[in-house]
Amino acid sequence: WDSNYKLVYHLNQSSTGTVDEFTDVSDTGNDGTGGGTGAMTQDEDRRPTQVEAKIGYGQSFDGPTQGATSDGTGDYIWSQDVSEWPGNNGSTSDNDTTVEFWAKIDDDHSDEGNMDFFGYHASGNDNEFALFKVASLNLMTKGSLFNSDVDATTSDWTYLMIVYDPGGTSKIYQDGELAEQVDGTSGNKGQRHNGEFVLGGDVDGSGSNLKVNNELQGDLDEFRVSNTVRSADWAAASYCNQNGSNDCQTIGP
Repeated sequence: WDSNYKLVYHLNQSSTGTVDEFTDVSDTGNDGTGGGTGAMTQDEDRRPTQVEAKIGYGQSFDGPTQGATSDGTGDYIWSQDVSEWPGNNGSTSDNDTTVEFWAKIDDDHSDEGNMDFFGYHASGNDNEFALFKVASLNLMTKGSLFNSDVDATTSDWTYLMIVYDPGGTSKIYQDGELAEQVDGTSGNKGQRHNGEFVLGGDVDGSGSNLKVNNELQGDLDEFRVSNTVRSADWAAASYCNQNGSNDCQTIGP
């Protein structure tokens, strides 16, 4: 890994609810716990399940999906008090962020409009950084929305790379190719530091009354967050390498 990575989950563990069982191999220390820890009380019924995935094992998030702001009952992975997270406490500098992962979501879910991939909560604020709506990806950062038509419900493994470039061109890549972009209208502020991150849903509420809802129903593998703007070449090479091709190029960030 390069030093820009701030969270890397291989997602190959078998969740038992042990604190920090999903190791952050970026060495930043943003480990995760299936079913909650810290501000979210551990719930064995909300742990994801190890499954065969794109690269070895990954995690299956089995729902159900609870919309709106009520607490849900579906699976998730929770990281408490994340450190060195991309963003500069809500100001307008040092907010470059790239998220990469593999997803396998069936295309026949009635709840796909309510399913979210991840959420981040900090300083009492919901939706500091979140990826909503699996069938039409919406990136939310500090109240600014990048509303796309990118559909991750392919019923097969698809590689997604979401690039937040404040004040520049924010982009979504799918399977190594640019799928959609927005120029200069996706906001310029970044998420605050030392918040809570959830994979497999969204986080709502404040203080000791946090809730995880809008839970994903599907599988995830190789989830990564970095504090830089990754390039089109990076998206293409990452997809090629992880997809098992022998014809890939090695490139820089």
